[in-house]
Amino acid sequence: MRKLLGITLGLLVCVALAMPAIADVSVDVTVEKSKEINIWEEVWIGKYACIDVKVELESKSAAEANAMLNQVNTENAYTGVIVINPDDPSSEISNSIRQNSGIVGVNQASGTMNNQGNVVATATTTGLSAFVNSQAATEQENELNVELQLLAVSAGRIDGSISGNDGVVGVNQASGSLNNQANTVAVAAGLGGGHVVALAEADLGQTNSLLSVTDIAAVRVASISGGSITGNSGIVGVNQSSGAVNNQANIVSVSFAE
Repeated sequence: MRKLLGITLGLLVCVALAMPAIADVSVDVTVEKSKEINIWEEVWIGKYACIDVKVELESKSAAEANAMLNQVNTENAYTGVIVINPDDPSSEISNSIRQNSGIVGVNQASGTMNNQGNVVATATTTGLSAFVNSQAATEQENELNVELQLLAVSAGRIDGSISGNDGVVGVNQASGSLNNQANTVAVAAGLGGGHVVALAEADLGQTNSLLSVTDIAAVRVASISGGSITGNSGIVGVNQSSGAVNNQANIVSVSFAE
């Protein structure tokens, strides 16, 4: 009986293994995710500098150079015209301002209501224990300027110029309107040796206020080419503008001792 029961159970197991497997799987998944990122960053840079200099010198000589320039355009109103000739108004410096020594100042303007200036001040002393000081300052203002141009062409060109000069060179070129251009240089030198105190200061103030510029099919050209402004020694300042209501300046203040 036990043997028969064992055989029967074995047959049932074999039959069960031989039958195909049937599976029914149902999966329900719910995922909820909440994420919050807060980034807060603060950068604070503080800098405080206090410079206190006290110099005691019994000076036997002194040299002081002050170069000051003030230019003002106020309550300006300019209405452009129809320019037929594309070369008008135009400013051109070609193969000029070369191989000069000393102080050279050039102003060229074909536009309207432009201020241009070159100011140079120098001072020297050959005494011992000298005090030398140079100061260069320029103030330029354009106040209530209103400009309207219609089919206007303004061109400013510098070609093959301002090269090989020694000294101080200042060049201003304007073919636009309502422009202020300046080159201001102050040089003070103590050449006697010994104890020398040298101070230099350069100041610049420029103002454009209540501007209204309207260009209708206007063409403006400003170009510097042909190896210009090369091979110079000293101080060179060049301003070029074919636009409107611009303030341009080069301010140099030099104080030294030998």
